[in-house]
Amino acid sequence: MKILTQGMSLSKIRAMSFDMDGVLVGKASNSTPNDPIREVFDAVDHEMISEFLPHLDTNIAQKEARDVFNRTGNTANFYKTCAIDMGLEDPDAFTNKVMTQRIERLWTILSQDFSHMFTPCLRTRKQLEGLKENDVKLGIVTHSHTDIWAIPALELQLSKDIFDSVLGMDIYLQPKSEGPKGYEMSAERLGIPPGEAHAFVEDSWRNLVPIKTAYPKTPTILIGTAPLPEEARPYVDIYTPDLAQVLFAINNHYNPSQPSHETMPIPG
Repeated sequence: MKILTQGMSLSKIRAMSFDMDGVLVGKASNSTPNDPIREVFDAVDHEMISEFLPHLDTNIAQKEARDVFNRTGNTANFYKTCAIDMGLEDPDAFTNKVMTQRIERLWTILSQDFSHMFTPCLRTRKQLEGLKENDVKLGIVTHSHTDIWAIPALELQLSKDIFDSVLGMDIYLQPKSEGPKGYEMSAERLGIPPGEAHAFVEDSWRNLVPIKTAYPKTPTILIGTAPLPEEARPYVDIYTPDLAQVLFAINNHYNPSQPSHETMPIPG
């Protein structure tokens, strides 16, 4: 194994899967107001409804699409329900066609007009490159449809060769996954099975619960600055305020007698 800094290594970790929202891209609420982005989604849905569902009142239907997204986290459910109501022979094919074009239009707008949202990715480049230099495989995992539009912009900022797997495009029509499905799919793609050699990085401790429950030996890394609730501690191995410090946090976790950088310890 290559050495990152003097006396510092990555122990047994051979792969890391990252939740995209908040960890790699940064939540919209941290970078730019939600309203402008929501307006883009609404405008694109307005176009899609006018084009594919001309029999509906466009304004009312667009609001229904937003309500479905707020309830389920997946606008595809709205278009699939419409397809079923229309009596189409293959609702899934219709939904796939609509959603594919919808995502393409969102990419075009958001990757240009909101590219400043992805500057946090640039600050993490050095750390991610350091992981790659240590032969650690890297994967992106995204469950919700709202993250999908960010992938092309993320690739432009970080370059495709940093990530060995980008999960999301092939599962965007599915409901938000329950349990450790995303972690398991990423493990399959990266060729490193769930467990002590495959860490998972999140910005929400609740999303680590199913992973830690199913795979107790998985190193779980939480990015955040808020006080960690008592109920969260069994599911979080490493807590660090910034992805740029993740290598130091890993070192401090596995080599507590030789701390390499100040990180946020989990009060014990």
